[in-house]
Amino acid sequence: MGADQIRSTLGTNALYGGQSTTFYGVKDTDTVVNPGSNPTYQQDQANPLQPVASAQQLRDWVIQNSVTDWSDWFGQPASRVTPETVTGTGGVMTTGGAAGGGGGGGAAGGGVAPSTDSGSTPVSGTNTQVAGVDEADILKTDGQYLYSLTGGHFFVIDGRNPSQLALVGNLDLGADIGNSVIAFYLMGDRAVVLSQSFQFAPPADWPTMLVGAVDPAVGIGGCLCWPAFYKTQTVVTTIDVSDRTAPTILHETKLDGSLVDSRVVDGRLYTVVDNSLYFPQPLLVDTPAGTAYESEADYRSRLTSDLTGALPGYTTTEFGAGGTVEGSGSLVDGASLYLPETMNGQELLTIAAFDPAADTANPVGVTTIAGSTGVVYASTSSLYIASTDYYSPWDGTLNTQIYKFALNGDSVPLDGVGTVQGTVLNQFSMDEHNGYFRIATTNGWGSGANNAVYVMADTGENLDVVGSITNLSPGEQIRSVRFDGDTGYVTTFLQTDPLFTLDLSDPTHPDVAGELIIPGFSSYLQTLGNGLVVGVGRDADPMTGAVLGLQLSLFDVSDPANPKQLDVFSFSGESWGGSSDAEWDHHAISWFPDVGVLTLPVSVSWDQPATLEVMHLGTDGIKQLGEIGHDSPVMRSLRIGDQLFSMSASEIKANNLTDPSVQTGEVNLPVPITQPIPVDFGPPVVIFATAGGPAAA
Repeated sequence: MGADQIRSTLGTNALYGGQSTTFYGVKDTDTVVNPGSNPTYQQDQANPLQPVASAQQLRDWVIQNSVTDWSDWFGQPASRVTPETVTGTGGVMTTGGAAGGGGGGGAAGGGVAPSTDSGSTPVSGTNTQVAGVDEADILKTDGQYLYSLTGGHFFVIDGRNPSQLALVGNLDLGADIGNSVIAFYLMGDRAVVLSQSFQFAPPADWPTMLVGAVDPAVGIGGCLCWPAFYKTQTVVTTIDVSDRTAPTILHETKLDGSLVDSRVVDGRLYTVVDNSLYFPQPLLVDTPAGTAYESEADYRSRLTSDLTGALPGYTTTEFGAGGTVEGSGSLVDGASLYLPETMNGQELLTIAAFDPAADTANPVGVTTIAGSTGVVYASTSSLYIASTDYYSPWDGTLNTQIYKFALNGDSVPLDGVGTVQGTVLNQFSMDEHNGYFRIATTNGWGSGANNAVYVMADTGENLDVVGSITNLSPGEQIRSVRFDGDTGYVTTFLQTDPLFTLDLSDPTHPDVAGELIIPGFSSYLQTLGNGLVVGVGRDADPMTGAVLGLQLSLFDVSDPANPKQLDVFSFSGESWGGSSDAEWDHHAISWFPDVGVLTLPVSVSWDQPATLEVMHLGTDGIKQLGEIGHDSPVMRSLRIGDQLFSMSASEIKANNLTDPSVQTGEVNLPVPITQPIPVDFGPPVVIFATAGGPAAA
């Protein structure tokens, strides 16, 4: 369908809510506005972090927010049949990692799949966002050996002779570091594995049940629930791989909290973990007038006595010839602490820095902030947290606080705070270039959605907006972002897929250089060099916006004012179908620029395991070189010289890079089949409250 037919069918208003549009690179001038900075809005909406001198100030802050959270309950009557008073901690203040975690997103700065040169042999690394900033993954290589993490096992494969691939090292991590192994880093003769451990740990004196029934005359309902006392820990395990045949655990650190994300910069590992604060409800007590909730004074006293042990900490275990040495520490006491001016969340976010080359397990620097969690982006000098404020009074606008931290090796101090409207999609929505921070956001939903790109400068204590592009594709949502030096790329989607090329060469006057409207959308954009960008995403019906099959879209952006679609390759035909891990995880893609080969796992239907698709991309378009199948879904790939290695959960294969039909070798990975671990939720707890009172809070 041509541009005129799309315009005639849908109309300008259908796509952009009345804004003028650009079809197939023909740019109208009113698509976006460039209002520059808005210091008044930033000042009004900012929620800066303030440093505090002691952990006691953090404890006081937590207690006060808990009191505020339950302020309507204190002293209020509650109906209960049984006369005995509930004693004990009842609902001790606890912290626990938020559900989820793991990571990611990130921005271009030269971050196509990096490669190293082992002598004259090209060797690929993890597909990262920023050059010089490593990201954890499940398959890495040092140019001679491959290291794989799957099924709770850390494998070492000798890849020096691809025709004789051999499994030479196998370390079972399942029993040592919990039940969820995530990813790892390879740093010389050491590997650092990140995992999560989950434990159900209710307080010892948590009441088994508040028995009885509600007085029907009061008309009260009951709530049946389980006490959600789950202790989540992020585990950092350092492995010695100097003897590839016998990888050995040197030490491990268990941090309270869920893993948000991590990076390695200049030999330091930075982990970001989140702890959700549970503010326990007031206890029921017997009074002369009947059963009621405890007073504010009693509540404060109880929390004060319980809080010290409930705030997050860490434990360490070091394994040496002289035996095992254990230790512990706090993520609050002795840490750099920051509190927000206003409460905007029930989280504690910790950035813990590690030196993987050290012989000790404890973190070398800790920073903890209260009231925030969010999406992580890191450059070679700074780490940013984009924290959306979902707790402010709803006025139709969501604000995102940006917290900048300096990566100083052994410390991670706060370096700046800023505010923008909207929310970020993932790490690729953010970027740092030539001292400026760029961020793309979507504000609102449906027909009320709007998109923007802000450029911010660090003015000392603040990140101030110095330039912006707003009113970008009203009524649509951002689906992918990529920054590449002075250029940016943004795609949005409703019924068609606008690809915007952004001119960011003047930070104070960013502008849209060009636009391209095509059916479908890209979930991930990969810069290829030589004026090419590829998008992994979906085709769509331009009439209805109905999402169709998985596809690759190759764009020529050598002239940013006139972007063109060079070619499209569909994996699954006209109807919805096909999927790839690369749609949501950029580590699943590998790009080898010297030979123009891109690889990604693709499953063409729900009942078929993903194969590794090997594609050639260039100015002449997209060509399928072949595919590599495994018994189970392919997850990752990398190269050593002219050999392409593909990994599934059960095997690794070696094939010729430019002719994947030629298989060189393979090796099986002996991963045992594991059964799900049953979770004991413990006995239920029934909590009753009076009508119109505490239950409604």
